[in-house]
Parts: sequence; structure tokens; C-alpha cells
Amino acid sequence: NKGFEGLAYDSVGKRLFVAKERDPMLIYEVRGFPHDNPRQPYATHVVTNPRRDARLFVRDLSSLQFDERSGHLLALSDESKLLLELDI
Repeated sequence: NKGFEGLAYDSVGKRLFVAKERDPMLIYEVRGFPHDNPRQPYATHVVTNPRRDARLFVRDLSSLQFDERSGHLLALSDESKLLLELDI
């Protein structure tokens, strides 16, 4: 299990978060999804932060959830039995 494992969506910021479980463990942020303005060209932008992800103190990423109230991303690690709360 080294592929994509978790998804979360920020409906306010219109961002999709995708977790790669490990080797390397990454959180991708996909901006521009869904395309909701037909007057503008369709474009998505994928953002990664390998430096941030390398500092996560877990062995894997199993699931993601975006908390609309706080604007924080929750990341679950099955192997480490931890739930991380990440802010911007």
C-alpha cells in the first residue's frame, strides 16, 4: 500500500486534498476543482509541500477530512494510531 489513500474536499476554498500513503508520504492539494466558471479557461493546479510532509511524525496516511469550521485538515495514520490536525 503505497498509493493514494485518502481524499478530503474544502467546499469554501474549492480544494481537493489527496493523501499518498507512503514512500514518499505526501498530501497533494488540487486547486481549481471543480470548474464552476464557464467564462474562464479550465485549469487545475496541484500543490505539494514535501518539506512539510517530511516533518509529519506518522508512518503512513490512511485518511483525510477537511473541517469546514476551523479550516483545518485532519490526517489519520493507521500505523501510528494518530490523528493530526493541520492548519495552513
